[in-house]
Amino acid sequence: ITALLLFIFATLDVSLQLRHVLVAFVYFKGAGGANQELMDVSYWVNGMKSVCFFVQTVIGDAFLVSILMKSTGCLF
Repeated sequence: ITALLLFIFATLDVSLQLRHVLVAFVYFKGAGGANQELMDVSYWVNGMKSVCFFVQTVIGDAFLVSILMKSTGCLF
């Protein structure tokens, strides 16, 4: 289950990045070009990428903690 969840969120992260790059280099016609579009931190894709990174970190850390607890027999 852990590997599947990590795969899903990693795929979502790559898909969001691809969308952002396509918008910046293909569809964006405003001033500043692609650099201006990619540096816009208020764009919703940047927020979603941060959420994906956070969720992947939580899933990975929870998995490592559960393995550690199982191997040591330690229950808080």
